[in-house]
Amino acid sequence: MRYRIYDAILESDVSFWQLVEEPAGEMWDLRIRIGKLPENVKKDLADHPGPSGRGEGFYWLNTPGGPFAVLGDREIVTEQNDEEALEKMKTYLLGYGLAFLFMARGQMAVHCSAVARQEDCILISGFSGAGKSTLAGAFLEQGWKLVADDVAMVGLRENGAVTAPAFPVRKLCRDAAIRKGYEPEDLIYVDEDKDKFALKCPETFARGIKRVRAMFVLRPQESEDVTVEEVTGQEKIATFTENLFLHVIFRKESMDPEIFFQCLKLMERIPVYRLCRPLGISDSTKELMQTVTETLSLLLREKSVK
Repeated sequence: MRYRIYDAILESDVSFWQLVEEPAGEMWDLRIRIGKLPENVKKDLADHPGPSGRGEGFYWLNTPGGPFAVLGDREIVTEQNDEEALEKMKTYLLGYGLAFLFMARGQMAVHCSAVARQEDCILISGFSGAGKSTLAGAFLEQGWKLVADDVAMVGLRENGAVTAPAFPVRKLCRDAAIRKGYEPEDLIYVDEDKDKFALKCPETFARGIKRVRAMFVLRPQESEDVTVEEVTGQEKIATFTENLFLHVIFRKESMDPEIFFQCLKLMERIPVYRLCRPLGISDSTKELMQTVTETLSLLLREKSVK
């Protein structure tokens, strides 16, 4: 199977219903292969039992469906060929597996929802339950396009930080799905722990490379109003790295200096804002959207003057 994801062609022995299929033609950029793990990876797995590990030129991850290895910047390999086991592995392949591959290519996986208006993209981050999916969904209802629902790969080009579309699927919690008029039984159940459903949304899916203009980190707070504040200095570094998709891995094994330097270069090009919504108010989505839109407009005006 061949798919397009993050502006790359993925050739895969494992099928993914979420991804956009790509016709035969161009050479593949990335590959997920069912085959033998290299001996050095097997040895590292045996010598260092645990959820994840790394060696010279590779990472490995143990999943509920079995282990897989990320080799260099092009290939993921697993020996597992049982359909039931592969089904348990798929989320990890699309998440951690691709995050490691793109990191080797100089792009960092940011845990966020990403939406775009024309060529300008914003990242909406925050811990689980902060409301980032709700806010992203509100932007989509206003004509913005979905770039990524959960993970955006962000890299640098001459004109600044950029990202590319992931796949045309959004995840909704049960309450949100019902509020939007969807029947849960008509959706795809994807997350038992968080009681979430998948919604295919090709009509709102973005196309092409997008310029990352800002990152908004959504947090609830004890206040009566929505507030926004730019984060700078050491706090910006901490905020950005905390919202990397691989943060849990880096926290356990420490971040390579080269990877940290990549993060610093990205942070130089992406303004980061703390976006706080008041606790105790049933719905502040409209105010949050207005605050984000006004902040983005001001930011773009300032850049155009420069």
